[in-house]
Amino acid sequence: MAVEGAVPYIALIGFLALTAVPAGQEGQRARPVNRVHAGIRRRQRAAAAAQQQQQQEQEAAAEQESASEGEENAEQPRQQVPQIAKTARSAYEERRRKKDAERETAEAAEEAELARAAAARYAKQEAEAAEWMGQISVEEQGQEADDQQEGQGMLGAFVEFIKERKTVALEDLAAEFGLRVQDAIRRVQDLEKMGHLSGVMDDRGKYIYISRQEMEAVAEYIKKRGRIAIGELAAKSNTFIDLEAKATAVSCQTMPGLDLAEPLEAAA
Repeated sequence: MAVEGAVPYIALIGFLALTAVPAGQEGQRARPVNRVHAGIRRRQRAAAAAQQQQQQEQEAAAEQESASEGEENAEQPRQQVPQIAKTARSAYEERRRKKDAERETAEAAEEAELARAAAARYAKQEAEAAEWMGQISVEEQGQEADDQQEGQGMLGAFVEFIKERKTVALEDLAAEFGLRVQDAIRRVQDLEKMGHLSGVMDDRGKYIYISRQEMEAVAEYIKKRGRIAIGELAAKSNTFIDLEAKATAVSCQTMPGLDLAEPLEAAA
């Protein structure tokens, strides 16, 4: 029992004897340990060198990427120059189109205003003419003639006076026969209804005598031409209508149907 219990101790002593470093041989036993440490340091240096190289490669890649971005940024302004020029041209053309549209609108408005002004002037002239004609009264006033013979003679002279002069102012006509202007106008209208006179009264207070033959010539011309402007008709009418004063013998007997018994009235 004593020998069996001592076996572990003997084994331990043998192990220590084998691993113990003899005197003078401590450096030889330390060499393997130093080699291990040297290998570890080499691996550490290699790892550090690899890490440094990787870092340098990353920095180089970053610098290259930054340089590429700089080139792209430098290229972008060059690419934007045509686009900026195109945008400027488009803006100029848009401003020009806008100005042209504004000018056309202003011209159209001016033309419309001129047309309205012309229409207003024409309407005013028509209104003034209608007002002048409306002021003419058909009421007869004055003094009765002494006898029927005197009335017949004055009516004949009345027609002759108009035909001789072709164009006569109604005021002059009334003054010539001692009538008011309204009475002279009524006489002319009555004689026109009976066919002894034919003509027109203008807006200036004048009566223009036009014979039946002259009126028929104008009517025939209008029928042939169809639509015709007032100005052209007025110019052409001068070839059909003779406005020169002339002497025309007119007697009372050439006016059948005229109430010669109706006396002329003198101006009040």
